[in-house]
Amino acid sequence: MKSHAFHKYNTKLIEVQMKMIYCPNCRTGYSADAAMMQQQAAVGCHNCGFQFCALCQAQWGATHDTKRCQFDELQKQITELEQVLGPTNVIAQCPTCKIPFLKDDACEHMKCKTPTCPDWCFVCSAVRPPILAHSTHWHRPDCKFVGTEDISGEPMKQDCPECVKLGRRCDPPPQLKVPRRFDFDEY
Repeated sequence: MKSHAFHKYNTKLIEVQMKMIYCPNCRTGYSADAAMMQQQAAVGCHNCGFQFCALCQAQWGATHDTKRCQFDELQKQITELEQVLGPTNVIAQCPTCKIPFLKDDACEHMKCKTPTCPDWCFVCSAVRPPILAHSTHWHRPDCKFVGTEDISGEPMKQDCPECVKLGRRCDPPPQLKVPRRFDFDEY
């Protein structure tokens, strides 16, 4: 009996460490690392051919909402972090990839682990390139670093990637419903 409990414990430990997912049709197991789950949510089972979502295990199809699955998965991760770390620890999300972060030093300047994400402010989850190109007014309104200067005449900046992408002066980022967190409609 002890060996059965030990086997179940080890199996669960491996599932957690390897982020195992299972085909909902035939229960074939797959290792799904975070990068795969963020880049490509569709999985085709090699055993039975069933197409399913790596995040929610629902059948893949035209009605599947990958964005909702990614949002729900990130909310689950944040909840788990809060349960482990307690309410006194502050968690913020990268404004580009939305991955949750816990700050480990006094600096508010964050560098995401995702190489394509720009640096960002931990206090308000605003990307730094527009802040550096324009002014501190490009922090979110509730940020302790936000500027108070009049920006009505602020021109488009050629060194601001957001301005260049839009072809006009970018707008300062809006207030988030929950500080440092992105709701589904704020993605």
